[in-house]
Formats: sequence, structure tokens, C-alpha cells
Amino acid sequence: MSVLLTGATGFLGCRLLRELLAHGERAITVLGRGTPEALRHRVEAAVRWLDTPPLAPGAPGALGTVRYVSADLTRPGLGLSPGERARVTEGATALWHCAALLDLGDDPAPLHHANVIGTRRVLELADEAPSAHLLHVSTAYVAGRRSTGVVMEDDLLDTEGFQIPYEESKYNAERLVHAWANRTGRDATVFRPSLLATDRPVPPGLPAQPADTLLDLLRRHLRNWERAVPAPALPRRPRDEGRVLRVRVTGDPEGRLNLLQADYAAHAMVRAAKCPHHGAGVRTLHVTHPRDVPFATITEALRSRFPYLSVTMTDGRVSRRTPLERLSAEYRDLLTYSAHRRTYDRTNLLTSLDGLPDPGPVDLDYLVRAFAPVLPAEAPGRGERNRTAPYSGPEPSSAGVPSPAVPSARHTSWTSVRAGRRDARLRLYCFPFVGAEAAVYLPLAEFLPDSVELCSLEAPGRGGRSGEALMSSVPELVQALTGVVTADAGARRFAFFGHCTGGLLAYETACALAAAGRPGPDLLAVSGVAPPHAYAARVAEAVRNPALLTSLMDELVADARLRGVAEGAVAEAELLNHVLHVPAPAPPLSCPVTVTGGEDDSFFTPGLLDGWSTHTTAGTPTPRLYPGNHMYLMDQWSCVAHDLTEDWAAVPRRAGTAAGQD
Repeated sequence: MSVLLTGATGFLGCRLLRELLAHGERAITVLGRGTPEALRHRVEAAVRWLDTPPLAPGAPGALGTVRYVSADLTRPGLGLSPGERARVTEGATALWHCAALLDLGDDPAPLHHANVIGTRRVLELADEAPSAHLLHVSTAYVAGRRSTGVVMEDDLLDTEGFQIPYEESKYNAERLVHAWANRTGRDATVFRPSLLATDRPVPPGLPAQPADTLLDLLRRHLRNWERAVPAPALPRRPRDEGRVLRVRVTGDPEGRLNLLQADYAAHAMVRAAKCPHHGAGVRTLHVTHPRDVPFATITEALRSRFPYLSVTMTDGRVSRRTPLERLSAEYRDLLTYSAHRRTYDRTNLLTSLDGLPDPGPVDLDYLVRAFAPVLPAEAPGRGERNRTAPYSGPEPSSAGVPSPAVPSARHTSWTSVRAGRRDARLRLYCFPFVGAEAAVYLPLAEFLPDSVELCSLEAPGRGGRSGEALMSSVPELVQALTGVVTADAGARRFAFFGHCTGGLLAYETACALAAAGRPGPDLLAVSGVAPPHAYAARVAEAVRNPALLTSLMDELVADARLRGVAEGAVAEAELLNHVLHVPAPAPPLSCPVTVTGGEDDSFFTPGLLDGWSTHTTAGTPTPRLYPGNHMYLMDQWSCVAHDLTEDWAAVPRRAGTAAGQD
């Protein structure tokens, strides 16, 4: 008897896995993208951060028994060989399909590929597991544009259309499940959860709740209100405007949203799955909250996070839009697409739950907690380390943008952005890339061992030092960094890590330390960047063909966590010098160089990452590739931290390091 699960790296999927383990399941196979080892690190980091449900006696070690198999919804046959398909389906009694692409954009193609064709491929796998009960996770929003009345659990209609392609893709996936059940005579359970939430803020690097997309958008677009030096590309507060920024969005002022606690949803789904399903066919359950949340309560909770923001919904056309209203118009659906007056029938759900009490209220207090910023001390696996060395800078975001709701401290130190124990034996210096603040690397710290302190280097003009003039000369910046690292590290062992242009900056700093006869890093880890000679050729090609840079910027803008980086890079024209700068020739380094990148990076393609071996005498392994594009790092913190730690552990202690620092 075994259980197959897709989507375990997601916000709901990791909770389903923990629930299954808590209910005593011991033979679980997780199917997901990436290598089995990378998949394991992502899933275990997410599941271990959860504090509920308590695992059953003997189950704390059960997470280590989960099997991980590489699979991809977008590939024929899920990318599994016939032998792999036979192994994963042998003895399977349940197949949970939780994986899906959640995108509120207007491009239907990727949604159809992942959610519709991907579901068809999972159903083909179910054909090879004749004893497996299919459990398909859909969404309550297959109801589409229907705005009033009671949506029954057996309703599956497209007569009123859909607001966004995501809803339509999940509707079509459900139709496939019904057709499969009719064709095979098998039974299936379809779960339709509403908008899921948690009142425990999720640290960067772990599966985020849907509301975080909206919070990141607001945090990024509002930062100019508290910035000493506003970025020209973003709206700033007019001189004659008060302390409240008013934003109007179009929608039903009396609209309500159905939000449900994600932990409750996972518990209810696993419990309902064990309820006997008599007869063939599809049983559909609305996994929704019995009480909706007025949109006004949502906006009031947002004010707790952004005290100077006032959002109002109007059912008329918004005229004379403010700069922020114009910027956020394309994201209106994040605020309004789930606001309706309809309700959801829960008869099948309640019958299957056998007396499980209703969830607690999702009220103003709950949402205030859900929208609260993530503090480093709350991050997973840090515990006492963060209380020993608290982060005193601005609140970090996944895009390295400080929240305007927290007054930004004015640092004058290059090394003020730290995480971990100050007395740690090892120190990892991180070099931000163009447009990013030092805080962009803080998620990496959450997965480093206690023996490593992360120190992300903050240059003038960025982050907490935004009131200072930018240092546009790269040689000047490198000269300053060599002194900073030497003074800060002392006899402690250290390593360098940098992504994109940050990787080149780390390389040049290591070269400068060597040229000055100063101790250098044990290890140089570069991410998403070609070696100097190939970088120069690629930049020259981009100058001739601007579409290359446009493609890269599109990747940044497409990721809600990174639009602030794109805006910062464009707004601060002096940073163009950093992009065009090519390191001067230098003798090979004596430390090892490791190279990582994204499998789908369109700018620094995997082939361009080769060649770093000529810049070191200590050897360079084959570039390590992770799922994702140029900014793969934002979704791979735990894997990168694990691999970087292992690479560093394999490096002998450098000469001149105090023995006590080993």
C-alpha cells in the first residue's frame, strides 16, 4: 500500500504531506520537478517549518522515509520512464494530484499546459494504478464569473464564463477527471478549496500563501513613501498629499471573500479522503469556510501592515487615476477577483468529515496576523541564533526591498545586514546583484547551519544606505570591499557567494585580496553568471541585440517578488556601469570555484556557465543546474544552501586561519 503525491512543494501540498504522515502513512512517493535530492530538501524544509499537526508516535522520523521521484507535469509521460512508472504505481492505493500552476495573469497557454494537459498525464498514470483512489485538488473558483446564489458541489458549468484563465484551466481539468471516471468506471474525489491562508507569516524561501503576492506588490510600490532618495521609476508622495494614500479599485463594494485556514483545509481533505466512497463516479467537496469575509475587513487588515494606505472598492469607472492606481491597475484581480456575493454548498464535505468542528473565524485579528511582516527571528530553524544576533535593518522582502511600514534604519556599515550568530566559526559574504539590496540574500540564511553566519554586503545607495550616493565605479567598489572583508573577517574562515553581477563582484574582490597578499575566501560560489571572458561577449551581444536584455527584464517583471529589482536597476542609471563592466585579467585564484545556474536561464544559458575552471587552480566542478530561469535562486534557497555548505565542508582549512576557527 502506497500513496503518490504531486505538488508537495506547494503551500497546500506540504501540509497535505504532513497530514498524511500524521495519519500514519508510511509509504509515500512525492513526484516533483528537480533532482530527487533537491526535491527532498525543498519538501523537508517546508514540512519541518509547519508546527501542526503533531506527528504520530514513531512518526517524527517518518519524513525521512518519503521517497522522491523526478517528474514534470509539462513533459510527456511526466518525464518518467516505463520502469519508473511501474515502480511508483506498484501497490498504489491513493494518488493525490495537488500540483498546479497558480497564475492570475492573462496568458492561458502555460496554465493550459500545466493544469489541463498536466492533469491528463496524471490520469494516464492513474490508469497504471488500478487500485488507487484518485484525489484531485481543484479550486472553488471553477464557478467563474457567477457572483450570486449558492454554488452546489456538483455544479460544473461554464455558462457565465471565467474572470481569469486560471479558473478556466481548473474547470477543464475537472472535466477531464469526470471523463476519466466515466471511461474507467473508477471513483475519484475532487476537492475545491477556496482562497487559503495562514496567520503564521511564511519566511522567504518556503511555499508562500496566495496573499503574499498582493503584499509584495504593495510593499514594492509603496516604498517611495518612506525612502530618503525616491526612485524615479516609482510614484512618490505629492507634496500636498496627507499621510494617507488612497487607492480605488473597481469591484462590488459589498463583495465578500471566502478564506480558509490552510492547515484546516489539509486536515479536512485527508480526513474526508478516508471516508468510504460508495460506487463509481466523482464525489466533489467544497473545502470552504462557512462564513465569508467582507472585502472591507480585508482592506482594514491591510491598513495594519501599511498604515498610510486606504483601499476602497467602487462599482463605477475610476477616473483620473493616481500614479499608484495606474501602476497597480494590471494587478486589480489580486484585490477583487475572488470578491463575490455567492456562497458554497458544503453538504458532501460535512458528510465526509464525520463531526469535525468548523474552522475558527477568519476575522480582522486573524488577517492582521496573516499580513504581518516576517521577522528573521520567526524564520525556520533559526531559534536562539536570531535572538543572539538580531537583524537591525529594514524588514527584508524576497526582492530585497524594505517595507515602508517599518521605518528604515540608516546604516553606514557595509556589514549591517547579517543573520546568524556573530560568534559563528564561518562567515559567508554575499554580494548583491544590480538593482538588489543586501537583504535579498537573507532567505539563504534560514537554511545554513548554526556554524555559518551570513553577512550580505550593503553598498552605498542601496537598502539601509539609500541616503548615500551610489558608488558607480566598480574598481572603487572592489577596493572598498577588500578592506571591509579583511577588517570584518579577521582570522575567521569565510567564503564568497554572488548571483549574476554579484558573482563577478565577488570574483573581483577575491582577486583583489590575492593581489594584496591578504587572506582570501575558502570558496568562491558564483550563481547565474558567465566567466569574465564569456560575460564580456554576452554583454556585447546584448548591446547589439537589446531583445536579450528585454527578455531578462521580462523575467524579473513577471515574478512579483522581483519587480522591485527591475525597477531599481532601471531607475538608478549609474548602475549601468556595473552591467557593462568586465573584470580585468587576473591570475587564477587558489580557492575552488563552484558554479550554479537555472536550467531555463535565457540570458546566461547553461552552456555559458562553462569556463570558470580557467580562473582557479583548485578546480571547478561541472555547473550545477536548478529548475528555473535566471532568477531560479528565489525558489531554490534551501537547495543552494545545502549544496553550498557541502562544497565548503570539502575545502581544506586555508593557511593562516586560526586552528580554533575550524
